[in-house]
Amino acid sequence: QCQDGGAILYTSFFDLMARTRYLGPDNAWKRFTEIMDRYRMPDRLCGGSPLYRGETSQQENPGAVGTDYPFPESGLVPLYFLYGVMGIEATPEGLRITPNLPKALTYAEVKYLNWHGADLKVRVTRDSVEVTSADTSFHRKSAIKPGEGITLKSLAAH
Repeated sequence: QCQDGGAILYTSFFDLMARTRYLGPDNAWKRFTEIMDRYRMPDRLCGGSPLYRGETSQQENPGAVGTDYPFPESGLVPLYFLYGVMGIEATPEGLRITPNLPKALTYAEVKYLNWHGADLKVRVTRDSVEVTSADTSFHRKSAIKPGEGITLKSLAAH
């Protein structure tokens, strides 16, 4: 429970994904940066009441902000970067990567994405997707058109 008009951070993940889909990547990115600006404050949205801006945190007792130990699902919020910005999705067909970059970014990259036991580095731009395994036994760079992506079916060399 969160009271007095409060918020639980994990719901922001679903808000960001809905914004990406229905309002566009720039709208979602603006909201994500606002969330990150709040997280950068000294309390990091945790540590007990009162929080940095005077909020009461929901822990053993009722509060208006639910973010830390009673709410491990708050860890969903950073996944917006993988799912909403980079467009990474594990599907039965393979690892689908469909970039959806906001105008503020020219590229996005993640390292150590584990898929089929391999640690991958994935870098996306508006017109390319590049995937490299940490041990460099796999490398693929594909040109794409806006709104398109790739699906890796395996890590076998082409």
